[in-house]
Amino acid sequence: MKGYINCRIHGRQDTAFLVDEGRFVQFGSDEEISQKLGWQDETIDCKGMYVMPGFIAGGMNLLERGRHKRAISLSSVRTIPEVRRELLKYLDQQQIIAWDYRPDLFEGELERTVLDEITNEKPVIVFSEDLNLAVLNSRALEKADPDLDSEEEGNRGILTHEGMQYVHDYLAVDDLNILKETFLRGCEDGPVHGVTTAVSDDFAVMSKDYKAPLTMLEQLAYQQKLPLHVLEDCTFRNAKEYAAFLDEGYTEFVENYNLAIGRLKIRADGSLISHTAALTQPYQDKAGVYGVLHYIDKDMEMLATLANHFNSGVAFEADGDGAVDQVLDILEDMMYEGNPLKDMLSPCALVSKGQLSRIISHQIACGLAPSSVEKNRGLMEKTVERRLMRQAYPYHTLFEKVPVMGIAADGNVLQAVEDAVTREDDERLSLDEALSLYTDRAAKALMIYDHTGFLKEGYDADFTVLEQDPHAVDVHDIHRIKVMITEVRGETVFER
Repeated sequence: MKGYINCRIHGRQDTAFLVDEGRFVQFGSDEEISQKLGWQDETIDCKGMYVMPGFIAGGMNLLERGRHKRAISLSSVRTIPEVRRELLKYLDQQQIIAWDYRPDLFEGELERTVLDEITNEKPVIVFSEDLNLAVLNSRALEKADPDLDSEEEGNRGILTHEGMQYVHDYLAVDDLNILKETFLRGCEDGPVHGVTTAVSDDFAVMSKDYKAPLTMLEQLAYQQKLPLHVLEDCTFRNAKEYAAFLDEGYTEFVENYNLAIGRLKIRADGSLISHTAALTQPYQDKAGVYGVLHYIDKDMEMLATLANHFNSGVAFEADGDGAVDQVLDILEDMMYEGNPLKDMLSPCALVSKGQLSRIISHQIACGLAPSSVEKNRGLMEKTVERRLMRQAYPYHTLFEKVPVMGIAADGNVLQAVEDAVTREDDERLSLDEALSLYTDRAAKALMIYDHTGFLKEGYDADFTVLEQDPHAVDVHDIHRIKVMITEVRGETVFER
């Protein structure tokens, strides 16, 4: 057993608690807990630090995070000369793969001719930050698919949506050791930020289908090597592949140690960064462009219906209001009173008043991404109508009206909490609301509230110890609070 004393405990008057066999056994005073401990047990003096339920973070996509950590980043590159200067450093590599290109902030346009000037002897691929666009040189186009060279998009080397699938297949990796190493590297940031449960989406990241990533995850789970709970949302290329997955007996909440199958994940469109988010009106800065819907209605409905038939919810990701319309139409056709499944819509960025009413009326769970609000404000001002700008990110309204959870793609929950409470409009959250977004409200939205998300006897001992109480610091300093300890089922996975 382990006893934690001299604590300030979120939402409780107690000052100490007892953990045994991975669960909270008792909360009480320092004296009460100390009396329960024997000579062989461990006592941890928290020295007045603040204990919270472990954070539950959506959108972490751990395999992608692991791959990105070893990648060439162009996050600060804004001009063609800067691209050349940066990529020329890597001519000794067999192929040059770069990430974080921001076409919305770039001066001019990156095209295949620019990359050909760097080298045409080896493949060069530059991905946008949102992964909805890639720029390839001629050798990379040839490797991905020779037919791309004759297509209009391919002539400029700029690929989106369907063209991206060729790039994905060309770069696909099925080696389990590489996948494991990459995935565990992606897990590292979570516990550092107090995350004990990560919602991830790994099937369509590095491999041609779900089989290798699923095997990798199951092996890590059986070997008890997962450092945090992983709730695996599942992406598939088509209904046939999803049906094969279901035939193997997988559906939501099938669970191994620290690994649970989550919802079916459907990405309805792209993003504003690459002008691929599907809008109902054309982009302000790109005449005649409306973005891209990834599915026709019939195919999306087929996938969603199949999921619900096999007792699985669906996590829809829709950036543009056009994609939100499509998702809501599908959901309204599927819903019936008493349905226990909770489908989810994220990130609820561009939502019209009518769409907001439909979301509330049907009690659709929503994933909220507070750190995206300020980050994307300038981009929205440039790309979308003022009407939509005024209604963007209605997070306080959604928090009060529907089931919600928090998204923190980089795992930095305290930064996301700060971003939620420092918004300069009526949709900002209170501090307790923002903390709830990543604890109890997240657990309820994900339907895992029976074992985590709360500091209660009998629950998994998933918790984080913060150096300071978030209520005791200036709201602009919340991100500076240090995570001192993170425990998953009573096992220390991070300690400062």
